[in-house]
Amino acid sequence: MGKRHKSTRKKKAKGILSDHQREGKVFLPPFLAKIGKFEPIRWADDLLPEMLWVALLSDHFPAARAVDLAVGCARASHEVVGTDGVPSFAFVSDYGELTAVQASEVVARLQVEGRLDDIRQVLHPLVALYAECPLGVLFDESWRDRHPLELEAALGTIKRVVGAMLQRRGRPAMIVQSTAVAVMLATGKMRIQSGSGLEGLNEIFRYPDTEESRKVASLVRAALNGIGGTLMDQAAWRRYFWRHGYEISVCDLPAWPLPVETEGGGTAALIDGCRTLKDELLKEIEQRWTAGAIDLSNPMRMEVLGGLIARQARLATAIAVNPDLWAIDVGRILLRCMVDTHITLTWLARNGTDRDFEHFIEYGLGQEKLALEHLRARLDETDPRTRVLTEQVEEMDDWINSQLLMDLLPVNVGSWTKKTVRDMAQECDCLEIYNLAYAPFSSVLHGTWNAIARFNLRICLNPLHKLHRVPSLDEPPLYLGILTQAVELMETASVSGSERSEWHPSPSRHPSAFW
Repeated sequence: MGKRHKSTRKKKAKGILSDHQREGKVFLPPFLAKIGKFEPIRWADDLLPEMLWVALLSDHFPAARAVDLAVGCARASHEVVGTDGVPSFAFVSDYGELTAVQASEVVARLQVEGRLDDIRQVLHPLVALYAECPLGVLFDESWRDRHPLELEAALGTIKRVVGAMLQRRGRPAMIVQSTAVAVMLATGKMRIQSGSGLEGLNEIFRYPDTEESRKVASLVRAALNGIGGTLMDQAAWRRYFWRHGYEISVCDLPAWPLPVETEGGGTAALIDGCRTLKDELLKEIEQRWTAGAIDLSNPMRMEVLGGLIARQARLATAIAVNPDLWAIDVGRILLRCMVDTHITLTWLARNGTDRDFEHFIEYGLGQEKLALEHLRARLDETDPRTRVLTEQVEEMDDWINSQLLMDLLPVNVGSWTKKTVRDMAQECDCLEIYNLAYAPFSSVLHGTWNAIARFNLRICLNPLHKLHRVPSLDEPPLYLGILTQAVELMETASVSGSERSEWHPSPSRHPSAFW
């Protein structure tokens, strides 16, 4: 805790994002500014499909046998093809390098070594469901005829194993990654330097219960991030895996609750009609989403559009069923949100390129990062709220890093007029409230990615859909902080004069209360 506050005070003294390089309205992290354009390796997108064969072996057999089969299969393939300039055969795509003659020789070697039947038995669901899987070269039609497979059971197996693998830092995924490293060591595609920490690779089987196993896990992830870059030119299998996963299984949509009956007074009939409208609208969106097609190799377009549509539905139905929102002042605030969302949705749907969608997401994540840094700068060891705020900082940090590493995430602070809202806040002594309340809350008003991802999208429960996001049609939980924030704002103001109101920040109020 002490170290965190020490680094926080240092960052506060230097200024928010002081270590970033500014290019116009964008702040680039030091690492990204130094190396320029960078295409990171991604766990679910890139590595998981490539290591799925190892995961199936690890799921079915005891640890020692699973490692023996993976290493034996890779070594046999490596020796048949040759030792110079050939892949490690730790990844599924590597087996696409085998010719028919070479594959036959690999099969013969595995048969003699007593590994072939076990490998075929475990990998059969994968090659049966995914006809273009490169590992299909290890099978022949006569063997498949003698071993019929129940496809529903096979699908259940693949979903279960993929589901366990989606959390990269989980125990199953770490054992699989370490096995892949063992394969690369066995085929000579990776070498361990003395003192690197990977000599005790077997310690991973005690993960995450020991400090040493956690250190080995960290080294394994780093090693795969480095060598995984060689996979970037071999994307055919990975794209096919996720696209085909969507073709053979449907979205598992989270349930959304029916509206709760309430008294409507003299407008009961109208409110009942609005509730029916809400019910039918949500069902229509869900039906259209289920009937649509998503390219899971690049789902961001449909995730963004789905989130925007869900946001529109949420705003429209909130207005429809709540007479308190029919007042022109409050109603126009929500209508303004809907107009903003409509323009964004229409433009992205008609004109948006992949890079436009990437910009949309990166902007939202950048706003979340900026809010995080401002909140970090407000941490104070003497403040009794430090523990709660620290927990929130850690949650925000994890949420951002789960989508894009912080060191690769730029922050865009562009403005929409000659005098920015920040300028106006600074001129009236409201800069801290702007930093801690106005800017973060604006993401909900404008429907940027960090708001849509949190409030209008949920994770699909089907593991074969790569944890892609689907529209969330249920209402977010009630948060009494909304009420307390309104009270806080009112208590920071005083009214003077009979013709105009002036807002005066109260020194007794801490802006962190808005969080």
